Amino acid sequence: MELIQGLKVAVDSLKAAVCRMVYVNSSLVTSRDLRRCRCLLEPGRLDIDLLYAIEPILFNFENRRAAQTETFNDEFLLHLVDELLSL
Repeated sequence: MELIQGLKVAVDSLKAAVCRMVYVNSSLVTSRDLRRCRCLLEPGRLDIDLLYAIEPILFNFENRRAAQTETFNDEFLLHLVDELLSL
């Protein structure tokens, strides 16, 4: 349940930065653990500067994203959908 609560906190921050759609996926799911939650964000209205001001921890990759794990009980990889489609 802590993982879902952490995800909700992160998604609420994304919502405050005018993100309308978040696709959530994870490459590793076990009975007790979910790590490296991949969030695909639709660009358009998302205000990256506002998101950084609201939740700078989402942009902190030091020490294997330790601050993210401490805050959200998970690590987040944020990608804009358009960036992935151009790969």
